[in-house]
Amino acid sequence: MRKYLLSAALAAALIAPNAALAQSGHVDVSYGNHTYDFGGPEFEADVANIGGQVAFGELPLGVQIDGRYANWGGDADDVGVWGLGVHIYKRSPSWLIGGYVGYDDADDFNIASWTGAIEAQFYLSRATVSGILSYSEQETQGYAITLLEGEYRYFVTDNFSIQGGAGFGQGNISTSDPNVWSAQIGAEYQFADAPISVFGEYRYGLVDFDPGEIETNTFSIGVRYNWGGSLIDRNRRGAGLNRIIPVFERFIT
Repeated sequence: MRKYLLSAALAAALIAPNAALAQSGHVDVSYGNHTYDFGGPEFEADVANIGGQVAFGELPLGVQIDGRYANWGGDADDVGVWGLGVHIYKRSPSWLIGGYVGYDDADDFNIASWTGAIEAQFYLSRATVSGILSYSEQETQGYAITLLEGEYRYFVTDNFSIQGGAGFGQGNISTSDPNVWSAQIGAEYQFADAPISVFGEYRYGLVDFDPGEIETNTFSIGVRYNWGGSLIDRNRRGAGLNRIIPVFERFIT
């Protein structure tokens, strides 16, 4: 059923106005180091990513498609993970509201998850305030997380942004319902003479069980090729919605 929902969202993307040409988008390569602390033993993964986002049309609805492939090395022993997601939204000069559905699958790692979300953005003169209410479920074990996250992104210039965010929610893991916390900071800079940007981010997560906790720390850096204007143009009029993280990246099972 969940795969049919994703297929329906993809079909909506294909029939959206101006779908033949992506008016805004980017492709990127990045490296991330993920450390998961289980209150004693640690799990560490080195993750190489290639991915991108494209946006089509605005009237009556806009569509953004996310695609990503990652190779998890280190303690993860070279596992390939692919993900595909679709955002469908209504945008005005001062706000955006929409929905998201995505699917992520890991080769030979017994992980497949789907994610649904409601998204909103509010545009100030030099800043964007975002909110996401998401639900992500790992199909094999039935583990799930419901999370409300917010982000404040400030554009120092049209091609230099800094952002910070935090979130809170609840997990459903076997017989436990842990509290889930998240926080992140990051920045992106696009060069004046070429549509190339560099970006970096630190992300923190905590899954707080009654007898213990799982703490995650993720550092990532990358390079991005953009089309469709400046970084603030992408945020306000193009592929400016964040990738939504699936449940298995919040903790390792």
